[in-house]
Parts: sequence; structure tokens; C-alpha cells
Amino acid sequence: MARSTASHAASASPGLTSSEAVPPGPYTIELLGRELLRLPDDLDVRRVHYAGLSLGAMVGMWLAGHAPDRTVAATDAFTTDFQDLGMHVRAAPRNGLTRQEISEVLLQVGIYAGVPAANRAFAAARQALPPEQT
Repeated sequence: MARSTASHAASASPGLTSSEAVPPGPYTIELLGRELLRLPDDLDVRRVHYAGLSLGAMVGMWLAGHAPDRTVAATDAFTTDFQDLGMHVRAAPRNGLTRQEISEVLLQVGIYAGVPAANRAFAAARQALPPEQT
């Protein structure tokens, strides 16, 4: 396929916007991330800017950690309720992200959200994750 001239594309979780049958689960963040990467592949786009909300934010963390060569920026909109952020941060290691990868995602999001929000996000992440073993 020729390189796409589209400047925006949208994707949703399986079954949300199409009439296609939803494949049986269970679903993992990795599975959703790999499925999401099919969209730019189909459009012949190598690198993407990504924005996700809630579950999509967890997929964005996976993308930033596992497909950094494909992701220009991953903006994860957790809402202003930093308790929600804690839930996502606690789930990230279960989906294969390291503490370092979580920190890198929060730093990247801080560029878009601003320093005060980034500081609150790091505080929420520190509360959500168990202390590091030394």
C-alpha cells in the first residue's frame, strides 16, 4: 500500500465500533497493543503519536515500553483523579512494564500535562507501587 496521506486515524477496542464478531477473550494489554499496531501497518505509517484513555492509557504504556521505535509520543489521559492513575500504574507491571518504563511514560506525559500534573502523577505512582528491593 502507498504511504498514507491521512493525518489522523482512530481505533477502538475490538467490538466497540464495528459489526464484526468480537473474538473470544481473554484479552491482554499486549494483545491489544499488538492489534493496535496493525492500524499504522495497514496505513504504511512507521511511527505514530498515540493518545489513550483508561484501558487505552494502559495500552499506551505498553506501546511506549515495547514499541518505542514505533511511538513518537504516547499521551495517556488518566483523568484528574490520580487514584485512577494508581490503578493503571499497579496494572502496568502485570502487563510487562518495568518501573523505568513507567517512569519514562510519566515523564513523556508530563510534557503534555504540565509539571504540576506530572509531579502529582509521580506521587501517585510512588504510592501505587511497592518499594523497590535493593
